[in-house]
Amino acid sequence: TLFRVTPVFLEWLRGGLVPTGSRVLDVGTGTGVLAIAAAPWAERVIAVDSNPAAVECARLNITENSVDGSVEIRLGDLFEPVAGERFDLVLCNPPYFPGRPATRLEAAFRAGDFARRFAEGLGEHLAEDGRALVILSSIGDEAGFLAAFSQAGLTIETLQRRDLISEIVSLYELSAD
Repeated sequence: TLFRVTPVFLEWLRGGLVPTGSRVLDVGTGTGVLAIAAAPWAERVIAVDSNPAAVECARLNITENSVDGSVEIRLGDLFEPVAGERFDLVLCNPPYFPGRPATRLEAAFRAGDFARRFAEGLGEHLAEDGRALVILSSIGDEAGFLAAFSQAGLTIETLQRRDLISEIVSLYELSAD
């Protein structure tokens, strides 16, 4: 799933979803691929991850792709590393399988309470007219994520959907009113 969903998100991002000159946050960056993809259009990209190994991997990829002047990587959980900051665009390819992660590796796939915490914290990190793009899969806890977004009072719009035969991938736009 990781290898099938990420390229779809990248394709959609490169299709004009990153506003020119925007401040972008990539939550749960992993390898940093979404942050790197957003860099050509963004004024500044901040990528965060709670896993030190992911942060190091993203740091290496950011340097390798020569975007270290516009992409900054920070270690920390969700919005903790960007307390008090606001963004025009928040990107998130979350761990969307249900269940509590038992290891750091499982945290990349098992959501635990990620959906609720992301939804509750998003509004205070969106700039005026800011939005978030979140990709979800039908084989994960898509309904749980959408319920968390709704309970947090976020406006949800489906921007893209693709049938990958074994799963349907959807890109949701979230905004706070």
